[in-house]
Formats: sequence, C-alpha cells, structure tokens
Amino acid sequence: MNFSIRSLMSSITEKIEPVKKYLTAQTVILEGIPLELTNEFSEDLSSEIPVTKLDDGSNKTDNISNNPSSFSIKAQITGADKDRIYEKIISLVKKRQPVSLYIDKLYSNLGITSVSKNITTYTYIEITISFTQMEYAHLEFIPAPSIAAKPLVSEKTEIRT
Repeated sequence: MNFSIRSLMSSITEKIEPVKKYLTAQTVILEGIPLELTNEFSEDLSSEIPVTKLDDGSNKTDNISNNPSSFSIKAQITGADKDRIYEKIISLVKKRQPVSLYIDKLYSNLGITSVSKNITTYTYIEITISFTQMEYAHLEFIPAPSIAAKPLVSEKTEIRT
C-alpha cells in the first residue's frame, strides 16, 4: 500500500466528494414537501413560428407563439416515511390545483401532468414528476347598452331612386 501524501489525499478526496455533493445540494420543495435527493431537473421553453405559403411559392412568417413552459424533476424519496411523502405528492395530483416548485427560484402556477414511480430497492422510491406552467387570460366583458340608450340608426329608412 502506498502511504505517500498524494496517495492518501487522493483516497480521501474520492470518499469525501459524494458526501460533499450531497451536503451542498439544494433542497427542492414541492408545495411544502421537501424532496432532498433530487438528481435531475429539466426545463423546456419552446415557441412555434407558423409558416404561411404564398401563391408565388415563398413563405411568410409573421408571429411567434410561445408554448407553455414545461419542467420535470427526478428525485428519490428515502426514509421510514417515504410512502407517506409519495402519497402527499399523489394527493396534489388528485386535487387538480396549481402547485409551486422551488429549485433555484420559485416556479408557480404549475400543473402536474404526470408522476412516474420506480422502485429498484426497498430503501427508496424514485419518482419523476412532470409539470406544465399554466398561463391565465383575464377577460373583461363590456356590458350591453341599456334599453334607454338612444339608437344610432332610425328604424325605417326610405331610399328613393
């Protein structure tokens, strides 16, 4: 066995690195439910550009439509209460309400589109949760004019030629 300083430091670094990675990882919070072992996060921001073919064979593009943002996380749920935490996540799906997700910043108005569960050992549950960000349109209605309002055009118009 090699007892040089370089060999010993290399051996210690190999053992400490996974622990350091775990301790410096941020906690992900889904509607107050901490997901401590999150190992993957993806964000998809996409747009569509409609193309209209003109009579001369050329193409015309005149606007960009942004699609709703979509996200997914992959996490492991560990501990004695892993089944209870999983059931909390499933209850969020059944409520059909928007949720909030905190990773590096707060993402709100997210709808849970799918939850996948994978059990490879009995010590943890691996889940993948997919979200779509919901965008709301606020509409205002203009009230109909009252009956007492004066009509703009007379009821009878006679045209002579």
